[in-house]
Order: sequence, then C-alpha cells, then structure tokens
Amino acid sequence: MGGNTDKVKGRVKETVGALTGSKQLQRDGRSDERVGRTKQKVDNAIDLVRDKLENVTKSPSPSKKEK
Repeated sequence: MGGNTDKVKGRVKETVGALTGSKQLQRDGRSDERVGRTKQKVDNAIDLVRDKLENVTKSPSPSKKEK
C-alpha cells in the first residue's frame, strides 16, 4: 500500500478505536499512520535521488584539454 493509504487506514482505525474505547485499535491506527508517513518520506527521497541522477546523466560532460 502507498503512504497515503496507510495514513488514511490508520486514521480510520484510530477513530474507530476512540469511538469503541479500544486502546489497541487506537495504537494500531497511530502505528499505521507512522508507517504511512515513513513510506512517503522514503518515496520522496527516492524521487529526489532519481531526479538528481537524471540531471547528472543529462548534463554534458566537461571537455578534456589535450596535452
């Protein structure tokens, strides 16, 4: 699942846990939200590195001076 899906799933679990008085469900929901935020951060980092690598490979290589 994607980060957003985990965050939403976590919020739903946490809300249902609060409504039913289930501390375990609330904890599980908070955990799912943390997992979702972590996945998003990892995905963002991967995208950033991928973009940087694309820029490096697209930029022209410096010409070497002949001796």
